[in-house]
Formats: sequence, structure tokens, C-alpha cells
Amino acid sequence: MKEYIWRRIDTPSVMFSALSTKKWGRTCRVAVVLKDLQADEALIKQAAEDLRARFPHYYSKLKRGFFWNYLEQADGAVEVCKESQRPVRPIVLHSDNRPDFRLVYSGNRIALEWAHYITDGVGGMTYLKSFVQRYLELAVGLPSNAHDGILYWKDAPSQHEQTDFFSEYGKYDGEAIKEPLKEVYRQDAVFEKDYLQLMYLKTDAASIKERSDFYSVTATEYMTAAVMMAFLRTAKEPICKPIGVDIPVDLRRIMGADTLRNFVYQVSTLYEPNGRRDCTLQEIADVLRGQVKAQLDPENLRGILKGLTTLAANKAVKVIPNFIKTPVLRVAQARSHSDETTIITNLGLVTFPQSMQEHIDHLEFVNGDTSGYGLPATCSMIACNGTFVFCISSSNRNVAAWRELVHVLQEDGVSVCVEVEQGYTEKMPDRNVCATKNSRFSAEKCKAYFHR
Repeated sequence: MKEYIWRRIDTPSVMFSALSTKKWGRTCRVAVVLKDLQADEALIKQAAEDLRARFPHYYSKLKRGFFWNYLEQADGAVEVCKESQRPVRPIVLHSDNRPDFRLVYSGNRIALEWAHYITDGVGGMTYLKSFVQRYLELAVGLPSNAHDGILYWKDAPSQHEQTDFFSEYGKYDGEAIKEPLKEVYRQDAVFEKDYLQLMYLKTDAASIKERSDFYSVTATEYMTAAVMMAFLRTAKEPICKPIGVDIPVDLRRIMGADTLRNFVYQVSTLYEPNGRRDCTLQEIADVLRGQVKAQLDPENLRGILKGLTTLAANKAVKVIPNFIKTPVLRVAQARSHSDETTIITNLGLVTFPQSMQEHIDHLEFVNGDTSGYGLPATCSMIACNGTFVFCISSSNRNVAAWRELVHVLQEDGVSVCVEVEQGYTEKMPDRNVCATKNSRFSAEKCKAYFHR
């Protein structure tokens, strides 16, 4: 008789699992684009199966009980498919016994897509690195082992990797900290059902570092400033509210944790234009400088983490039936994102061993569709092998700010190649490329590549 293994979902996943349906889910994506190899479906399936024992938590599926949601071991084969539908489609409530992630391939690109209640971006990237190592071992005989942050597929998982550190820090003896909601500028949104558009801005990673150094800010702060500048230029009326960009921060290094489950905290960055349209990139960068770092005091974070876990840990809440809790949680989640103009997630510089790097062109990271929160767009950034990729994910047809973001970067001396991928849930996505070099987009090209 089969032995069922189930796991409690981590604290952020209380919300993620409540929101997830077959029509909308918080799905994330990381992808590797290979230099000299085409994706092989049989090898993808083999590599995914080989990693099963190394990442047991990932090979799970969401189950909904009467009182709470949980993860159950999924013994079925991982979904592996050629890209033929919209990226980051919902992954939830499979009718079979497959894990709640998939591997999608097209040409020389292999993408991992997973439900956010399984892990965060760092956890997804950790899996992808191990997958790529095993895939290259199968494809070209590349020797593999545990090094450069890659978890070797033959090693046993540690207990800490499967620990919910939100719950652990929820036991903190100090006072819980609950941050008040703030009123910020929000873009006009025209959401389209089952539609998603991904806009990839690609450039030389060295140019982003050079401009960040010029303004004495981090790469995340530089791109945040550029995005805020784009909002200022494209708003229909002068912006009198703060522009609020939330930055998810990986807490593993700060709090000394090695979990592969969700363990990030969103830090708020704010810029108040006070109705001005003539703000410069230098002015915005000066205000943003150090805002993230100032909020990452470990002692303060312990109080914040306790505040975030208070509701989930409440015994009275646990015995309220799911059919009552779920609508309330959906309202609470939407409200929690009402004080954000957008989100920018940075997975940073990702490295591979030299023997693997020779086969890798670049990486891509998509932070999912946030229309379920009512958030017009979400952004993500990643660098690998000298290539920097900034992705805007949106089901909002109003893309004026993102057209302007290209202009802002070009004016600041950053050469950008733009790729646009768009599609509906049941339709093959189109992917268009426009190499802009040092020239500014013309209005015609904007219409052709950004649509409306």
C-alpha cells in the first residue's frame, strides 16, 4: 500500500495556495538558453527524474483539506512539454499525480515553471542550476559534482533545506511588527483575460554595472530609478503620490538559513515626485540609495517575520473551514498589494562552473502574472555570462511606461535589445526581437513590438 507523505505549506504559501485556481495562479519561471545545444525532451525527462530524491519538497502537489491546504508527495512524472501555450500558466490541482512544476522547452531554451507555494525565485534557481548540470552530463558527458553553489543530484537533502523558516522566526520572543499600508501611485490598468505579455530588455551586464557605479547605487536601485522615471514621464497627470516599488529580498544570508522553501521579504522603496515631471535619474537615485539596506537589520526583521506569521499561527484561524477562510485571504492579499506601484525581483549574478558556462548563453527570469492581485505588472532581473535581462510581465494592455523605460535606458547610454513574447492561455506565444543598439525606438517600432 502506498505511503502518503504530506508537508505543511510555508507561511507565504497560505496566501499563494488560497489564490491559486485553474484560471489564475502565482507561477514563476527561470529559463536557461543554451549556446550549442537544442533541447532534447528525453534528456529533460531523465534529468528531472534523476533530481527527484535530491529535491523531495519540490516533487509535491497542492491538496486542499477542509480546514487547511497542504502539500502531498507526487510520484507522477514531471510535466515536460514543448512550448505551445502562454508562458507561466497556472499550475494547480492537477487531476493526476504530477508535481506542481513543469519543464518547457523551445529550440535551445529550457524553462522551469513552478507554483510559488513550492518555493521562491532563489529556490527555483537552485533547482535549475542542478538540473542544467545533470542535463549537460547526459547531453555531452560533462562531469558533475557539488560545487559553485550547485546541489549535486546524487547527494542526500538536508533537513534544513525543507524547513519553514518563517514559522521558526514566528517563535521570536520580541514584539511583532506590523507595517502600515501606504497610499501610492498606481498605473492605469486594462487587464485582458487569459493574456500575458513578457517584455525582455537585454543588455551587456557590464553596462548596467557601469551606470550603477556612476550613480553610486546597486543594480537593483538603478533599475528601480529607471522604472520610476518611466512612470513619471507617462502618467496622464502629474504624480503627487509616492511611487512605491517593492523589492523582494532573499533572507537566507541575512538570517543564516539554507532553506529551499519560500524565504523572502518585500522591502518598500519610495520616491515622492510631488507633482514634478522634470525629476532626473540622478535625483531619483540619490533618494533610493540605501533605502533597501536600511530595512534589513536582523533584529527588526525578526519582529517583522513574527508579525507576518501571527495570523497563520493563530489556533482559532486554523480551525475555520477553508471555504470561509479562502475568500477572506483573497481580499487580504489584494489589499496587501495595494501599496505597490510595481515589484522588481533581482536574482542577481548567477554563475556556473567554467565547464558548464561554455554551453550557456544566458538566463531569463519571469516573476509571474500578478493580475490576480490587481497589480498591473511585475518586473524581474537576472545576470549570467555577461548578459543582463530585465523582464516585465503583464496582462495589462497599457504598456506606455515600459516603452518609456527603454527610452530612459537608451538616453542613459545603455544599449538594449528588446524581445516581446505574448500569448493567450490556449495559444502559441509569439516572440519578436528588436535590436535597438544606441538608437531610440521610433513610434512605429513601439507600436509594432509593444502593441497598443
